[in-house]
Amino acid sequence: MAAPPRPAFVVWNPLTTSIYDSITDYLSSPDRDARSAAVALTSMMTPYMSSASDIQNLCHLWGVIFFMATTFHPSSPKHSLLVDLVLEIRKCSVPPFLGLLEYEKQWRCSFWVDLPMWRAVWDDYEFDAPLVPRMGERENDRSLLENKFLPGPWRNRDGGPMPSTSWASLNALGARLHAQTDLALLDVRALFALMEALEDERSARALDEVVPAASCKMTLGPFASYLACCWAF
Repeated sequence: MAAPPRPAFVVWNPLTTSIYDSITDYLSSPDRDARSAAVALTSMMTPYMSSASDIQNLCHLWGVIFFMATTFHPSSPKHSLLVDLVLEIRKCSVPPFLGLLEYEKQWRCSFWVDLPMWRAVWDDYEFDAPLVPRMGERENDRSLLENKFLPGPWRNRDGGPMPSTSWASLNALGARLHAQTDLALLDVRALFALMEALEDERSARALDEVVPAASCKMTLGPFASYLACCWAF
């Protein structure tokens, strides 16, 4: 069976094309190895990481991984394969770019351990999430000010929301990863998904769009930590 054609946002960029093809091979190969795939991907990024100002090139890596997650059902075993890949990426060697120490100090993170630029791309995908109101319609939203990569090439070109199943699938990826790490950025995303489903009164149609994503967080992630976040909030 022939592989599906690459999505339009992949074709125009050689780096994105290489990332997409590499991850596709990893997911489809019976001889896949998450460690080898992670090393190949991070090595692929090295030429694009010559200085701290090039950090945004990492967005293409997460953008492709998130896009692939949205194409699989939330219960698909492919999500576990993607999580395995991300966990191995966290163990990879740091790219030797200028300004690394300054970058890590500024953002209080460790490269690759804290998944640099992950949150920026996740926030970007939230702008296409089937939320009511949509993220772009919310006043004083901090992500509008903090996310400098908007809009990413993976965004819906017609301006419409992604299907609720795709949004749930992305959250399934985040929940599975959260269950195996202590990354604070995943606590924030979990809390957001729960608040969207539980905090305000919503129509039945609006709930249909956000409850599947919240359900993934509650059933696939470390639910106790979510409750702790909610109580602290």
